[in-house]
Amino acid sequence: MSGKLRNIVIGDQDYVYTVNSKYDKVNKVDSISLRAFLKGNRKFPLEIEFVTKEQFIVGSPLFHGVDLFNTISKMSERVNINQPGFVRQFILLGIENGWTGKNKIPLQNGMGFLRKMGYILDEIQCHNPCSS
Repeated sequence: MSGKLRNIVIGDQDYVYTVNSKYDKVNKVDSISLRAFLKGNRKFPLEIEFVTKEQFIVGSPLFHGVDLFNTISKMSERVNINQPGFVRQFILLGIENGWTGKNKIPLQNGMGFLRKMGYILDEIQCHNPCSS
């Protein structure tokens, strides 16, 4: 899925998005970037970054899926950034933060988005030198 533009419809609006993962060998952290655009307008992306500690065997846990406890649903849920349901929620949070698809907003903190959605991130959250 990495690098491939995928379509998603939210309400009456069409978007395209891509999810990419990269590994920082120096800090031993994985970074996932989600970029979403209004379909036909790639000038002003919504950019969300998720920085997690490395999982030795599978790489970034959010890219391949990880079970995290959700304080809202009071249960463990599988979180995979590649899943359209999560992409939809992230785009809606970007819109809530002021993104319209026709304006530029700062890089968004994906780990903050997940916390806002009720997920406990202790097992995947990186600590210093990570800043997310």
